[in-house]
Amino acid sequence: HFFNNFQASYIALDVTKPPLDNLAFRQALSHCIDRDTLCSQVLNGTQGPGYGMLPPGFPGYNPDLKEIQKYDLALAQTKLQESGVNPASVTIELCMNARQVDLEYVKQQWETNLGIKVNLVQLEAGVWSQRRADHTMQAYRGQYEYDYLDPSNMLTGLWRSVPAPEGQKEPWGSPRHAWKNEEFDKLVTDAGSEADSEKLKNLESELKKK
Repeated sequence: HFFNNFQASYIALDVTKPPLDNLAFRQALSHCIDRDTLCSQVLNGTQGPGYGMLPPGFPGYNPDLKEIQKYDLALAQTKLQESGVNPASVTIELCMNARQVDLEYVKQQWETNLGIKVNLVQLEAGVWSQRRADHTMQAYRGQYEYDYLDPSNMLTGLWRSVPAPEGQKEPWGSPRHAWKNEEFDKLVTDAGSEADSEKLKNLESELKKK
């Protein structure tokens, strides 16, 4: 039996270290993944293609984000060239806590379309969770299911940065991700205390660009 569920799956990247600290390189990684084929064939239609954290039907969902994350091999190659990264010199470690066919597909897409090497590493579940908390995985498949119907549930708590734990260096990122953006932090913080619905819509519009 199938039923709709507000849940988002995504590839989390450690953007604090090369080559994933390079925005153009990350954009190349995104544009070379055929999400339609991934969902319809690899995942047998059990999931739909996602282009942002908020699923269709969820408050704040924006279909226009597809243009930012669209599958476009020519654009992926352009972004790769812009990045200045030599694909032959790149190896990405993509971690999983069980066999995940979607990550096998991502590996194939990155290697075939960009010419980089991807190592799939399977970790015991407890080790995987600890490494996620410690921000020591270069790349992994993240997943989050909503708790309540508000964009803040899938954006603020999951992605807003927190102070680095004792002994760790900044930039740290959010509780789960080695990603930090000060403008994003400000936007979600302002949105959380804004009661004016029109102002909130404006903040959400800016937030979707991050």
